Amino acid sequence: MIDRIAALIKDSGLTQGDFGRRTGIEASKLSKSLGGSRRFTSLEIARIAQESGTTVDWILTGAEDELSAAARTGADDTSPGKALARARELVTMRADLRQFGVGRDWTLAQVGTPQGRLWVEQGTYLAESASRLMPGVEATQDLAMLIEASFNIDVAIQDIDGLDGLAAATQSARLIMVSPTPNFTRQRFTLMHELAHLLASDDQKMHQDANVMAKGGEGEVRANAFAAAMLMPEAALRDRADAGLDEAGFCQLSWDLMVSPRALSWRLFNLGLITEEHRSQWHSLTTEACATRLSRQSEYLDRSARSAQTRVPALLFADAWSAYEQGLTTLRPVANLLGVSSADLREKLADLELG
Repeated sequence: MIDRIAALIKDSGLTQGDFGRRTGIEASKLSKSLGGSRRFTSLEIARIAQESGTTVDWILTGAEDELSAAARTGADDTSPGKALARARELVTMRADLRQFGVGRDWTLAQVGTPQGRLWVEQGTYLAESASRLMPGVEATQDLAMLIEASFNIDVAIQDIDGLDGLAAATQSARLIMVSPTPNFTRQRFTLMHELAHLLASDDQKMHQDANVMAKGGEGEVRANAFAAAMLMPEAALRDRADAGLDEAGFCQLSWDLMVSPRALSWRLFNLGLITEEHRSQWHSLTTEACATRLSRQSEYLDRSARSAQTRVPALLFADAWSAYEQGLTTLRPVANLLGVSSADLREKLADLELG
């Protein structure tokens, strides 16, 4: 580690004294640390990484985790460059916090390895296992919060260059990113789809220098089956179907589960709960049309407005703030998550203290 810090100082073009002043490390302390008679503190390492444009992980280990990502999109010409760059920022932040002992381990392993010969069967198996860790998912409006609480996976809702969603993983981090959209049913399905990629430990050879836009493949079939089973549980659908489903009841079921009529019609048909005639008839309904039929227009607008909002990864924010309060790192990670400069955030915090 000392050799790497010394190399960073040399590459900076600054004198040792100037580098110390830039990073807030007294000259005598920096000299002793470089000489091996004093250990660098966590905060000093964070400041050195910040000044040098590198990561705490690299300073401590000399290596950085490879980023694997799987993306979901409805467009053929979407470029994922900026989205992957942001994913790299967030997983690097998580990795650095883990180096300081901040953060909780994810619970993905509790779901187990996908079982079944067919990819649909594997997706269904994953859903059965995952539902035990996050019961009631089909009735939960804030899926991002539920995923974080159930699996300790970071979830961000922000613009990702036209992608619907992206799942990113390194050895030290797991991240889901989805786009803000008024189409809340699509966003919910995408969240579950990306969760499936992480639960299945999918590595579809989709790295920063590869094609993350490949739509085919077994992982996609499995992820879609998982999302359908999680959001539209078979037991719940059978209960409603046994009571009898007409178009009004179908709309009510679509509304209650917060899934699109299109997705629900196919799920019911594949489970043998409705006829092809009903599937074809209800397939063309829209969520808005169902909301209107149920006199839920205001709730429809509210759901759409909420899903169109951006969301900072709450777990990552809480851990970054905790690390800052403990003096383990600088304010920059918190400011980065909020999309403001460290100086502006420090000024706002000072105003709050004075107020």
